[in-house]
Amino acid sequence: MPPPILPIAAFLATLALVLTWGRRRLTGPVWFRQAQLGLTVLLLAGVFAAWAVPRYGPDARGPWEVGELRANGLRLVPSGPSDASAVLDPSSFEHPMSRELYGIAAEIPAIMNQLYCWCGCVKQGRHRSALACYEDKSAVGCGVCQETARIAWREVQDGVRDPARIQRAVDREWAPPGARDEMAEFARKRGWE
Repeated sequence: MPPPILPIAAFLATLALVLTWGRRRLTGPVWFRQAQLGLTVLLLAGVFAAWAVPRYGPDARGPWEVGELRANGLRLVPSGPSDASAVLDPSSFEHPMSRELYGIAAEIPAIMNQLYCWCGCVKQGRHRSALACYEDKSAVGCGVCQETARIAWREVQDGVRDPARIQRAVDREWAPPGARDEMAEFARKRGWE
């Protein structure tokens, strides 16, 4: 989406063109008026190009957003601590399932910090990754957060260490159909099939 300044600039350029050429207010040599017309046309072409390229050019989707598949197969840019220092202590939970899941997050924090959680917490800006779900009590009541940790743990136990492959396993379970197709195409290009 173009910034709001572009339509305003196009309007002002068109208005300047109409006022100067339509009413013949400018006096001076012909070359001066021709130069003004040329600059106005260039401005309008530039505004149109700035508007059209994001819609029809090679980057038609616009800038990357969290949750969209990146070239490396991940759906976020890892940030924050990648260790278990901020993960809540598993022994502080009474329920065995919570203890197990928070223990998983504490065992594989570097991988969990690279995984996108499909519950929406990352997209909404509440968390930076699936690891952050275990740095507070969000995962206690969220099946998506819980299953993301289980999938990651299962993949690690099967010898998978590539976060993109683990994200693919999470996507198979939780991603909406369009995102699943996108990841399947990515995997096919990488020869994972």
